[in-house]
Amino acid sequence: MTHVLLTRLLEDSLAVARELQAMAVEATIIPLQGVNFFPIITHLDDIQALVFTSKNGVRAFCHSYPQRDMIVYCVGDGTAELSLKSGFKRVHSAKGNLHNLVDLLKDKCNPSGRMLLYVSGKDISQNLGDLLPDYPIQRIIGYEIKDQFELTESDIQALSNPSITHVCLFSNKSGERFVKLIKKYKCEETCKGRICVTFSEEVASQVGHLPWEAIKTLDHPSLDAMFEYIDDINKED
Repeated sequence: MTHVLLTRLLEDSLAVARELQAMAVEATIIPLQGVNFFPIITHLDDIQALVFTSKNGVRAFCHSYPQRDMIVYCVGDGTAELSLKSGFKRVHSAKGNLHNLVDLLKDKCNPSGRMLLYVSGKDISQNLGDLLPDYPIQRIIGYEIKDQFELTESDIQALSNPSITHVCLFSNKSGERFVKLIKKYKCEETCKGRICVTFSEEVASQVGHLPWEAIKTLDHPSLDAMFEYIDDINKED
């Protein structure tokens, strides 16, 4: 039977676990991150649209404001889905990465119009404003991701569960954190016999030296692609 280890933020992992359980797939959660939200203070009358590059951007905005009547642009379908569930009606998904989002904003937004409110985390790999220098983008830091530097005894026991068949590591940071914790607690042997599922070749290269049975890089960096892959594996079992 397929048994997946999830390492995303607890709230995100719980949602994924529910989807997997509906597919008769067992899930174990060991979050490698925590999140702190900050209050957002701005004038919403002055914005052209909201821009979210993560689910936590959506959560950060919703923690500060009840308004849901703005146009929303999202980097991918997961963030767009959460936006819709949070009450936004006019939601557009770039269905990919930051560069896909840049193309979407160029196609849909007016560079001479009102402000695009970009709600991001404190630490980002690339600033959307730098990729769209001719657009009126206001970046507001809505949250901070806190690394998990320790594993509890229950985490180590869960990690050592022999029934786990797949470990999901989607982002570069999650791959980096996983490797650090595995080495710190000398748990490299727990990777044996397991398949590591990643969203990108970059993550795969970060964790490639661990003794996995195999590494599966999904054809498309999305949860839907992961669910499709796990469902196919589960059916084979």
